[in-house]
Formats: sequence, structure tokens, C-alpha cells
Amino acid sequence: MTRGEMIGLSDQLLLAAFGSPFASDPFTPGTLLDVAADEVCKKTGCFYDVQPTNLVADQALYCAPTIYQIKDIYITDADGNTHELIARTPAEMTRQWDASWRDVSAIRIPDYLVYEGTTRVRLAPRPLISEGSVVFEGFATTTSKVTGSALHLWPNETDECPLPEDGQMAVVYKLCALRCMQFLGNPQVPEALLKMQAFEAQYKSERGDLERNTTLRYPRGRLGPAFARSF
Repeated sequence: MTRGEMIGLSDQLLLAAFGSPFASDPFTPGTLLDVAADEVCKKTGCFYDVQPTNLVADQALYCAPTIYQIKDIYITDADGNTHELIARTPAEMTRQWDASWRDVSAIRIPDYLVYEGTTRVRLAPRPLISEGSVVFEGFATTTSKVTGSALHLWPNETDECPLPEDGQMAVVYKLCALRCMQFLGNPQVPEALLKMQAFEAQYKSERGDLERNTTLRYPRGRLGPAFARSF
């Protein structure tokens, strides 16, 4: 489904539940759709993404803001060749060179990567070339608000949901529950709590099915570049 179709379907479900449209939403349904989609991603691990970012000469730091659990990072050059990177801790880098390892002279293709936080890595030594990509793979959300790295994978109404098809109804039901939540305590919508609980139950049922399918789809021993590129 597209972004617009998912919001439209939630409108229909809410109309059927309440008998009147939710014309007075204090927040845009699109904002809540992002919240719902990202919760489904993190609860189930259903969205395994591959995100290339341009290699930049003499630049050491790279990030993939929507990937919350990185499974692999590698470099692809201009000819399409893959160069695996060796993960090191800062302490290991210091032992190999010295405390100034961040300033080691650049080389054509870096050999090492050092994690700096959950979504950012430092390449060492720095690359000499700008032809190619640093490719991140891992479990992702559809949006990120990382400072300086905001990213939205489906901002337009005609954009397809990046989650697997069998996870999209879980997102829709969660969206409905979130929209009901806005009216808790509102005397004009006394049934909001019961409707929210009903949508939440449907969401959890869909999420349970998705979790089982995800376990089969992404067996933990096969993650990494060879696995992702096999699709």
C-alpha cells in the first residue's frame, strides 16, 4: 500500500468504528503513521534495509540514520567490487598505531571501521577516492531524526510503504489506535478507550503473525551482504 492508501484505510476503519469521520485530529495522520510504522519495525525487525552513501575523499565519518541495528558495512568501488571492512575498537586501533590513528594518512580503500554510536562509523585510514559507496545493511525504521541526518524513506502520499506486505496491516491498526488515543478523556468521544483497545488488539495479532514470518524471512545466521544481495 502507498502512504495515502494506508491513511485512507485508517479513515475507513475509524469511520466504521465511530460512525463519523475523525475530522478534528489534533495531529496529522501522517505524523502518527510514521510513529506506527517505526514501532512495527523495531518490535518485529521486519525491515532489513541496504543503504549506500557516497564515498567522499578524505572523509572519515559515515552514517545510516534509519538503521538502528547495523549488521554489516562494506565498500563498493566504481567497478562494482565489494571491499569488506574489519571492525576495530578505538583501543585496538591505538594499539595497532598509536593515539593518533585518526590522523593516519589516507589510502585508496580503507581497511578498518570503528563504531561511533549506533548509526555512525569512522573509516580508517580515510579514503583517498570519491568513486564508490559505503554500504550499510541492517534492521531499519522508515524515518530518522538524528541531528544533521534526518531521513524519511516514504514522505509522499504516493510512496509505497517500505515494510513487507504482511506487515502493513499492523501499521494501519496501530495508526488507528494512536488516532483513538488522541481523544482519551474527551467527553465528546466517550468510546475512545474501548475503540483504542480494540484496534490495539488487532494490531498485536497482526504483529504476532509478522514476527513469526520475519523469523523465517531473516534467519539470524544468514544476515550480511551475501544474504541481502541474494534477493
